[in-house]
Amino acid sequence: MAQQAFNSIFASLTVFGSVFLLFLHELRLPTAQIGMLLSLLPFCGLLALGFAPVATRLGRRRVFLVCWTARKFAIAGLVLLPWVTGRVGRTGGLLYLVALVALFAVLRSLAETAWYPWTQEMIPARVRGRFSAHLT
Repeated sequence: MAQQAFNSIFASLTVFGSVFLLFLHELRLPTAQIGMLLSLLPFCGLLALGFAPVATRLGRRRVFLVCWTARKFAIAGLVLLPWVTGRVGRTGGLLYLVALVALFAVLRSLAETAWYPWTQEMIPARVRGRFSAHLT
């Protein structure tokens, strides 16, 4: 439960919250580019179709923990965005931003691919519905 609570806070304050939209607007990105960036998040969910057997082979717990942790470092790279933009220009900064969001989206998708089957191992079937209901 703590993991899901902290994840909700993290998501609201970063890529899935209004703060990220305001950040992108402050970068003076056109709305079409903002929409393209935000569309990477659900689009990368398609990776789950091919990655599920790999996650099972590598170990769901390990895949989840590695990807879930790595995505925090990927999004922390946004701190360097002003420096990158200053060094290589606006186009380079935009490419850096797209790369960070794409990396975050891929890591999130891979982590969630491993998370859902792992929760079925952790939470007994007889209480799974009540457990999930308490989280919402």
